Amino acid sequence: ASKTNPSQFTLMEALADYCIDSCKGNSAVFIVNNGMLKEQQYVKAFKNYYNERLKQLNISLKDSVVEVKGLAGAKAKYVEGKKNIYVLFSNNQVYLADFVTQLAVWSDKKDVVLAGWQNVTQTDNIDQEYLNRVNYTFPSQNNIINVKAYSNAILSYQNEMSSDPSDYYFMGFDIAQYYLSHLKQYGPSFISELDKYPFDGNFLRFEFFHLDAMTGFENCGAYIF
Repeated sequence: ASKTNPSQFTLMEALADYCIDSCKGNSAVFIVNNGMLKEQQYVKAFKNYYNERLKQLNISLKDSVVEVKGLAGAKAKYVEGKKNIYVLFSNNQVYLADFVTQLAVWSDKKDVVLAGWQNVTQTDNIDQEYLNRVNYTFPSQNNIINVKAYSNAILSYQNEMSSDPSDYYFMGFDIAQYYLSHLKQYGPSFISELDKYPFDGNFLRFEFFHLDAMTGFENCGAYIF
């Protein structure tokens, strides 16, 4: 079995890798604990993955991620002279709106990046200008800025359906291209070696990971925006 779309934990790990890369440029990384039980799993998983990756990359543990408690903790730990990256994994719209607004106002003339889930960018009660102020950064399974590559396919869809295609249309196009082109080139046996065939579509990135012989494949291909 194979899982084509990255899981939330895979996207979280992609964001952690991005933050680790940023550390090389003199950054401080914080994971925000908002006190909500259902989101504690991501706080714990992010910390564990982040610090394990530092060990694997032989990066000093002085750059390990620091857990902070809410907005007050985030402000208190701010480090002058560094890029301060705050990672907040929350889907609570009320909490997010308050956090983003206050962080944006407080961070004026400070070097701050807020990171989290993609759906925050589509939350109605969060001012997009505030997200811009805090340089909002998120992982995505889709290359959301490359839709123009499908201009001919979009036109065909519009002519046929009298509407605009959704993301599922572009995902389906790339999935079909990946599996059918590899089937043609390597035959049906390629399906048991997906991790050997990375591929960048226009909307999806295919980087399959195979943990062991007892499990299937998961696509770990992600983008950071």
